[in-house]
Amino acid sequence: MAELGDDVLGVEVTGIEVGDKRRKRSIATDISTIWTREVENVVVRVSVHDGRKTLPMYSACDGEDDFIIGDIYKIDNVRFRVVQMKLRDGALMRKEGWKAYARKIKRVYAIRV
Repeated sequence: MAELGDDVLGVEVTGIEVGDKRRKRSIATDISTIWTREVENVVVRVSVHDGRKTLPMYSACDGEDDFIIGDIYKIDNVRFRVVQMKLRDGALMRKEGWKAYARKIKRVYAIRV
């Protein structure tokens, strides 16, 4: 957790720099910069295909919210079924019923229903 005045934010460490080099880990006293990303409130990018075109959509949600492959969701009166998800670590999820936290998702691919 990082403190910003009286606010507390949940963050994920995305990079550690020691001098001018990136490291996977280091001793705290050697670290010159820590790069983080807020994970409590995230925006999930969704590509909704309707048969002719793909609509780019964005869903602001809690980082702990689940997206489940095969489930139906709604953004701005557009209903869609999730068919696959690309995760931030590079994995591609395609199996029905698999789920991921919103903070782990890079993009959701869906079809309009």
